Amino acid sequence: MNIVSKHIYKKIKEYEHIVIVRHQNSDMDALGAQFALKEWIELNFPSKKVYCLGENHQKFTKHFIPKSDVFELCVPFLGICLDVNSINRIDAQDIFKNADYKICIDHHQYKEINEFDYIYYDTSIISCCQILAEILFNMKKKMNTNICKYLYAGICSDSSNFYYPNKENYKTLE
Repeated sequence: MNIVSKHIYKKIKEYEHIVIVRHQNSDMDALGAQFALKEWIELNFPSKKVYCLGENHQKFTKHFIPKSDVFELCVPFLGICLDVNSINRIDAQDIFKNADYKICIDHHQYKEINEFDYIYYDTSIISCCQILAEILFNMKKKMNTNICKYLYAGICSDSSNFYYPNKENYKTLE
């Protein structure tokens, strides 16, 4: 397990309540990463309470993506934000700001200072789902078809069905 996966795994084990958020006006990469991580945590830590927050997508939540959860507890919780590099762009930021520990996993350039306790981003990777897939597979824990379905959908979405191999190549195609 690499150092990033170890740190994230340690924090997931540490908290009973975990809130996972994404950016406003979510696309499939944000939604796929969010629900893949929730499914992975619930599969590997069945006693954890995991909440995916954000506005329900008009199309994706009808058939493919579950509806968002409600979190109104006043308990210590781990906050994980995916596919967004600033708390100001998070859907449900009012709740996320109250997290005891905040993790950011993203493929966009990180700009703000001291918003998160732990940040992992790689701007050379096409999607947040690809980064999350690497992190989860490095942990060598249980996986299922739902996790893979969400990750695949997010990678397809941000890569235009694998038309763009990574962000560096994307820039040259413009």
